[in-house]
Amino acid sequence: MKGFERLKFEEEGPGALDGARSMADEQYARIVIPATRINFADKSTKVVVKGKITAMGDTVKYVVKAKAGYLLTVSAGLDKWTGEDGPVLVVAVGLPDGGGGGEPGGVSDVLTQDGDHEITVYQNRARSQAENIEFTLTATLAPKGT
Repeated sequence: MKGFERLKFEEEGPGALDGARSMADEQYARIVIPATRINFADKSTKVVVKGKITAMGDTVKYVVKAKAGYLLTVSAGLDKWTGEDGPVLVVAVGLPDGGGGGEPGGVSDVLTQDGDHEITVYQNRARSQAENIEFTLTATLAPKGT
């Protein structure tokens, strides 16, 4: 970490140190944070789970097994929090090959790959600084067109 920060700082100037730390934090989170498996009950297309983000920079991960061609819709609704008003949660869905994307509040997309899809929930640090955020994650999975 020290060498990475120093190299990044020298390479891009005084403002780069915070960027280097942020990038390292995000890479670390992808590798280390365990994911909770979400299972849909037989013939159910919807699952609801509770989650909590305790501090700034925390990330909560879930994994759902799904097939290509299915529509996966995931949203995170705020239940309660401390700190400032109205934290902004981002929900991202990662594909089995590592691709994917996210949006504030939730995502909805037709899956292009079979396998485990990673759902990540985190706070948009640029837009909110709340803590102890309790949320409800709702995921629906259905064949495209239903």
